[in-house]
Amino acid sequence: MTIVSKSDAEVIRDAQAALDQGDLDEVLAHCANLRGRDTANRAAHTLAIHALSGHGRFDEADTLLEAAAELFPADLNIAIMHAQNANRLDAWAVAEYRWVLASLRFPDEPQVLIGFADMLAQQQQWAKAIDLWRIVCDRVRKFPPAFIHLSECYRHAGRLAEADAALVRGAAAFPDDAAIHAQHARLADVMRDWNESARRWNVVKARFPEVPEAPICEALALAQLWRFDDAEKVLSDAIAIAPPDRIFDLRREQAWLGIRKRDPDYAKSRFDAMIRDYPDQAAGYAGAALALGGFGREAEAEALLNLATERLPLDRGLAFQRIELAMAFGRTDFDAAERATGYLKEFRARFSDDPVGFVLGAQLHVRDNHYDEAAALLTAGLAKWPDHPDLLLQHARCAELQGDSDVAEQRYRMMTHAQPLHPDGYLGQARLLDQLGSREAAEAVLRAAMSKLPGVQPLPVAYATIAGKHHDWQAAVQRWTDVVRQFPNDEAIARGLFEARLALVGSETPSEPAADEVSDLHYQAGAGEPPTVVELAMHFESLGGGDGQGCEFGMFQRALGAEPLGLLRWTSLEPAEVVAALRARFEGVGDPEQTVIDKLTWPDHEEYVTSDVKYGMHMHSFIKTSTMTEQQAAQMLGRRLKFLTREFIEDVTAGDKIFVYRKVTRDLEASEIDEMHAAMRSYGNNMMLYVRYEDGTHPNGTVSLVRPGLMIGYIDRFAFSRDMQRTGAANESWLRICQNAYRLWQEHRAEVDG
Repeated sequence: MTIVSKSDAEVIRDAQAALDQGDLDEVLAHCANLRGRDTANRAAHTLAIHALSGHGRFDEADTLLEAAAELFPADLNIAIMHAQNANRLDAWAVAEYRWVLASLRFPDEPQVLIGFADMLAQQQQWAKAIDLWRIVCDRVRKFPPAFIHLSECYRHAGRLAEADAALVRGAAAFPDDAAIHAQHARLADVMRDWNESARRWNVVKARFPEVPEAPICEALALAQLWRFDDAEKVLSDAIAIAPPDRIFDLRREQAWLGIRKRDPDYAKSRFDAMIRDYPDQAAGYAGAALALGGFGREAEAEALLNLATERLPLDRGLAFQRIELAMAFGRTDFDAAERATGYLKEFRARFSDDPVGFVLGAQLHVRDNHYDEAAALLTAGLAKWPDHPDLLLQHARCAELQGDSDVAEQRYRMMTHAQPLHPDGYLGQARLLDQLGSREAAEAVLRAAMSKLPGVQPLPVAYATIAGKHHDWQAAVQRWTDVVRQFPNDEAIARGLFEARLALVGSETPSEPAADEVSDLHYQAGAGEPPTVVELAMHFESLGGGDGQGCEFGMFQRALGAEPLGLLRWTSLEPAEVVAALRARFEGVGDPEQTVIDKLTWPDHEEYVTSDVKYGMHMHSFIKTSTMTEQQAAQMLGRRLKFLTREFIEDVTAGDKIFVYRKVTRDLEASEIDEMHAAMRSYGNNMMLYVRYEDGTHPNGTVSLVRPGLMIGYIDRFAFSRDMQRTGAANESWLRICQNAYRLWQEHRAEVDG
């Protein structure tokens, strides 16, 4: 190859042609020739950098970029590539320095601001990223994605109200941008505000028919509200007008409605129709099998998956689902266990390049207590895929299940080195260290992991859980509070904080629990109303409920993000028992001779529960039997009940809350309401809200002030029907009642004070 005699322009043209053809060596040869003629040949540097980057050789590209940045300090593109390459090398401190340098040299260039903000977000430096994305939104007038990025950073920082406001502002600035409006709807999904989600997706569907997920997401939100008929109509209407390439996804979601409303026959009929019309698509078989297996029809599900794997032998997902189904029922069925082993052999023969076969095989051996066989299989898998996270994890768990804690801890530590961005290694190592009596070392592992992986939820959850496990309730409350701030509107996390606060008030050194965090769930507050649904919900306190279902209002408060402690929040009480307890001022509640400790078994754990022999108060404790002895639980629960009783009496005397009661199977008689109201008013100027079923003159959401201190609200349904069949959460109805009750209460107080 003779290139010396060619002009620079010709060599550059040849280098560009080689770059287009992917010939790295020729590109580098041409560029080296050009730099030999002139070390400051910008095109030679740029082409070589692009070629090296395109082949993943970022270290070599960085060497050239360092030289180019010095040679061409005024070149915007080189400055941006210089910073971006550090991103690719995960050299975050270097990347930040280069972006800062670029922003100083090119303060008015939007590409630098955008690149810098994106780097900060990748590094999960949410506060800094927010500041930069706000500048981009203000300065760069034609970049709609900036508002989406800003909202995402707010969301990751737990600032959901500001995330929502950023998208509202973006939608106002770019009213025809479908992506911003769709992201606004997705944020309602994140906040689990299903009513608002359905409304927003309906708007997106109408204004931007090109957004394919809009009708599906609207239907999902309606299904969360148990409005299945409305969801069905949304999907049917969408199918009627959808182009052919969208119909399959819509029909699949329509079939899934049957599973969501627990109607296996409906679901299977829909999936069967999909199998008929789309015999080469796995989704129909997979969905139908899930519908059947999930409702106890395992044999039909397995037969369907056998048919599916015959028709679609190269579909790994179907083969995997068949193994999982047989494994699930193989725990109690020897024949199913044998079939699972056979299916696994087929899988490993057909998909020999898939490590999942080794993982599932090890799980089968562990199920049968064949730990040596499991370890041997995992060792063989790790020889082929030494850094595969599932193999590393199962290898460590195998030693843990065998009781070899030291070896398990070493293997988890090895996983953290091989997979530093995978949380399970740190979680397993911390768990083993704690079990070995090294709480301090376990917490150090989790703190280091949280620093390395700041947005990974299981790590701070484990950190909070360790404190609770050691009955360090003050630390547990603080840690759970930090987790709630980071991940708001997560019901499991909110429950963790609530249970830690309950434990703290029942501990030997109780302290006043921290105030609840303010949630950012969507809520349209009227004049003079609390600004958030949490603050609205905190103005109400439950008086329990009848029919053994006293938790509904407490669950509604949790759905809104509110977690008041409340003596009766999780308590089942019949009307006469409420009256008796109120009249006696809850005398003796928490006394050992008046409190019976029992146990309640859930699918995944066993919990202590209490009953008061005098007033019939049956309530959850939220204390797992595995965490303390019955004697320890009795002492803690006695202290807790005493504390909560004092708090309740103070609240009902102060009259600064609305106290709520309901009974599912029937409406109360007028005499029962009068007795409960009179018992409440014996404490002072308080307000009781009794909620009953709607009637012809009082539709859902109506609230009437019957007399001073008594309101009656009307609801379309409760979470259980009159015959105690589950109907699903009635959160929409409860929220409407609470809004109307609060307004009426405030108007009444203003009249009395005036």
